Amino acid sequence: MKIIKTSHYQIYSIKKSKNLYIKLFNPCTNTWLPGKSSGTNKVAEAEKIAMSWLLEEPESKSSILKATFMKLISNEEIKTSDAQFICNYLKEKGLIANFVIPKTMTDVKASEYFQNFFDPEKSDFLKEKERMGKTICQSTLQNNTGIVKKYWLPFLKDRFLCELTKNDLIAFIEHLQNSKEIMNITKKTIVCTGFKVLRWAYKTEILEKDITAGIKNFSAKSRERKILTPETIKKLFASEWNNPFAKAANLLAYCTGMRAGEIVALRDVDIGENCIYLQHSWSNYDGLKSTKSGKSRIVYIYEKNLLELLRKLCKSNPKKKMKIMCSIRLQTQKFRCEPKLFFAP
Repeated sequence: MKIIKTSHYQIYSIKKSKNLYIKLFNPCTNTWLPGKSSGTNKVAEAEKIAMSWLLEEPESKSSILKATFMKLISNEEIKTSDAQFICNYLKEKGLIANFVIPKTMTDVKASEYFQNFFDPEKSDFLKEKERMGKTICQSTLQNNTGIVKKYWLPFLKDRFLCELTKNDLIAFIEHLQNSKEIMNITKKTIVCTGFKVLRWAYKTEILEKDITAGIKNFSAKSRERKILTPETIKKLFASEWNNPFAKAANLLAYCTGMRAGEIVALRDVDIGENCIYLQHSWSNYDGLKSTKSGKSRIVYIYEKNLLELLRKLCKSNPKKKMKIMCSIRLQTQKFRCEPKLFFAP
């Protein structure tokens, strides 16, 4: 039974309750909200409560807001752009941290994105590098893929890329820091690999923020490289070598400072009268490829005996017009981008 009815509220009684009930009017939807008990059977007190709900009570205002919102979305077709607007508004208000809308840029699994990043057929990053005339050797891609599978995928699990936060990355680094089995130089490489992926996601606007910004990586000092004394070098090359190709490779590295891959990639056509025409490098994954700088250069040789040795090796190579150092293979270190050459005597 209705006792009081105004344009803003109703006060009424029901058979099963001694207390009076109150309904508030929602002017946005032009409907009445569900009734609630006032907690009293006195009309005057119920009126005061109704006015307090209408003007001051946060719960009643929230009910009006919810009813208005539900009325609007139930009568209109919500588009993807509308959903993004609503979620962005809630995010600005601090009510949600992140959101994922199907079939948009936010709908990206982090694990899938990390794995595709180093896949030449799926990676926009690698395709851009190719357009710019820059290439990443297969050994580097293989190492990065191994890092992602071994370290990043167990951390990412089933999370979406947009769900990752700076605190997540800090927790990942702290987890690495607690591992005594991994050297600091490897930890640094692991972090750099993942951060490269995330920075690209920020650059391509998949991530709104660069969550890697301000995070310090591991400090790793390179091992001190010891240099052989002239006396030791003299004894080394005066001794007998089981492999003449290995001796020539080491001697060439000593005299010219050529990179390991450049030495292994040498062909008979690269040997000049008093120089080497350096045009290629070599990788166990890529085979013959361009030099590290992408440019050819001339390396002058002042040791005639060295050039004669190289020409002699050319003639003894059963595969003509192929690599001179056919019996030498680069020795690579796991998760290292640069091949580290060791020519065994």
